[in-house]
Amino acid sequence: MEKTENIVIVGAGPIGIETAALLKRRGLHARHIDAGPIAATLDWWAPGTKFFSSPERLEIAGVPLVTRDQEKATREEYMAYLRAVAAQFKLPIETYTKLVDAERIEDSNTPDAPRFRLKLRREPSTPGAHPTETVLAKNLILATGNMDLPRLIGVKGETTTPWVSHYLKDPHHYYGKSVLIVGGKNSAVEAAIRLYRVGAKVALSYRQSRFDPERIKYWLLPELEWLIEKGRIVFHPETIPEHFEPGATTLKRLRPHPEGETFKTASD
Repeated sequence: MEKTENIVIVGAGPIGIETAALLKRRGLHARHIDAGPIAATLDWWAPGTKFFSSPERLEIAGVPLVTRDQEKATREEYMAYLRAVAAQFKLPIETYTKLVDAERIEDSNTPDAPRFRLKLRREPSTPGAHPTETVLAKNLILATGNMDLPRLIGVKGETTTPWVSHYLKDPHHYYGKSVLIVGGKNSAVEAAIRLYRVGAKVALSYRQSRFDPERIKYWLLPELEWLIEKGRIVFHPETIPEHFEPGATTLKRLRPHPEGETFKTASD
């Protein structure tokens, strides 16, 4: 028999956890699931990554976020904070439980009738749990965020080449490697600086001729521009990647150039 839930929350990041906490304060029970661990997006951030926002802007459910040095929170501090909030409110979050299908029940004519039929799938390692389950829900809250899937650029080899990544891993892994970073805003700039500092040979490809100071945090841009000026980071302005291959990336110039329309740059 299909179980009926009043509220189902999908996603256990900051929004999902705060939503669950506020519902609990009002005496409303919600079933809460996430396809991965709590704060799954932060889980694949590079260790030591700091938020650009202040702790006050990251707080949820009225719980203060206190950092070790009264500065911006690191990935590790915020993950610990979210775990603490979930524990403080005793939120029964079912991690590694994925929503694989959701359909609206068209014949829900009465106000109290379930409106959604959900298919859930748990990781096989969950003790004593059936792999799949169908649940009826009167209310469905999607708190999955917008960072779970990368923003693709549509270049040949982008999704099939194992050494091409859309996420920055632990910078330690890039020591001694030739790394091409595509982009010219905060994430790309921060990655370029961090990887240079761990001993990577860094090049940066950006479709614009220069960096926009309105789009980059004020403490990052001067550092990057100095490293480029000193030749410690190679900058390829007005270029876009055209093809990824073992050991190199073909970049395309967006303006006519005496050396040709395309050229290759090393990338491990």
